[in-house]
Amino acid sequence: MIELPYFKEENWYLEMIKKVLVDARFKDENKRRTAYANKLENINQLIAEIVDETYFSSEYEEYTLFEKLVLAPYSDLEKIYRKIYNNADDIFLKEIVDKNGDRKKVIKEKWKIFYKLYDKLIDKGINQQLIQKYGIKCCPYCNENFIVNRKKKNGKKYTMAQLDHFFPRDKYPIFSVSLYNLVPSCSSCNHIKSIEEIGISPHDHSYNFSHLRISYIPQKSNWLDDPREIKVSFKYDVEDIEFKEKMERNLEVMAIQSSYNSHVDYIQEILKKAQIYSKEMRNDLLNSFPELFSSDDEIIRIVFGNYIDATDFLKRPLSKLTRDLLEEVGIIDL
Repeated sequence: MIELPYFKEENWYLEMIKKVLVDARFKDENKRRTAYANKLENINQLIAEIVDETYFSSEYEEYTLFEKLVLAPYSDLEKIYRKIYNNADDIFLKEIVDKNGDRKKVIKEKWKIFYKLYDKLIDKGINQQLIQKYGIKCCPYCNENFIVNRKKKNGKKYTMAQLDHFFPRDKYPIFSVSLYNLVPSCSSCNHIKSIEEIGISPHDHSYNFSHLRISYIPQKSNWLDDPREIKVSFKYDVEDIEFKEKMERNLEVMAIQSSYNSHVDYIQEILKKAQIYSKEMRNDLLNSFPELFSSDDEIIRIVFGNYIDATDFLKRPLSKLTRDLLEEVGIIDL
């Protein structure tokens, strides 16, 4: 799990919401504003059935209730979630009988406006644009897969980037377009999580994610020859029971630990290189090739093939694994 930075273009996102909220056929600016105001009034009334202004941070005072919900930081969304958690089904869902005679729950008609608004955003390519504006390249849930976009010559876009609703929109449609409920993710994490509720969001800045560390356990003495004798281990260097339980929920639901065990060959390579590229060896490289390397950190990044600074973890898959292992074997200081 990698912490996501705050989105730097919140105003751009809000403008995107405004554009898709009003029918694009309105060419007259005054008519568009009137239509937006009318829809906004109805949406604000809906939101007011659940929460009021006190649930939102003070820095958004000039916004309407709906606009606050769109831009609210994760901490505000969590407060609302805690309020509605026990009654969410009664608030948002109704039971129907389908054509086969089976009973199932569907979203109440009045709450579909949030659900459909998200679909309109996706039609506008919001998933691609968010990824680009975040400036990230890999999934914050697993730090295992790239989420970069692809574009064909004919201009039609195909994307690996998806947006997961941390609070599932099938259960909590009110959060469908809340910026900090949307987590850029790889297709594997998005699909395996589905509508499951997990412990910690990458948008949650109340925890220090570095307290979770990825390590390894040799199973037999020949692990340097056979990577299958290496097992991945997730450790916690803080006695925070709540953090551990929530993070374990993330790892379990998205099968991240079992997935990481498929990278034991990568771990083996790091551990072998660590025995070769000691501090003395790296100093020799730095002195021998001053035109190639500007620092010891750059040599480490190039030799081990990954970023080693926590601020760069979302630039390349398995960067946290690399950093944690290099700290454990003493290549990088803790």
